[in-house]
Amino acid sequence: MASFKESEKWLERTHAKKLKELGGKSIKLECNFEAGLPDRLCITRTGLHYYIEFKSKGKKPSKIQEVRIRELRAMNCDVYVIDNEFDMLAVLRLGENILTFEGVVLASYCQTEKTFSVMTEEIFNTIYSKK
Repeated sequence: MASFKESEKWLERTHAKKLKELGGKSIKLECNFEAGLPDRLCITRTGLHYYIEFKSKGKKPSKIQEVRIRELRAMNCDVYVIDNEFDMLAVLRLGENILTFEGVVLASYCQTEKTFSVMTEEIFNTIYSKK
């Protein structure tokens, strides 16, 4: 069973709270007519917007959710599936364009190319286990 910090509910609530603190908005998507929509539409203070499907640690989107994610990505929408705190915090900083920790770039976003680069948790742990 996933720990509390790895639960879908905790990730979603924490992301929404932190995005609001950064001047952004997290809109819960609930629709009776369109099954499988991502959990949230997120808009940063810089105007960047993206969708997030939150999952408990190790869980995957359902088949209908995968269909909706592919549809949104085909329309050039950014959609992230988040199942852990590390990735949630990395995506949270998209509006800031770069996330660093002790001077190491963990994630960056290029708005013109719509590319997102993230240092994986494995690489992060490898770097910081040597300190």
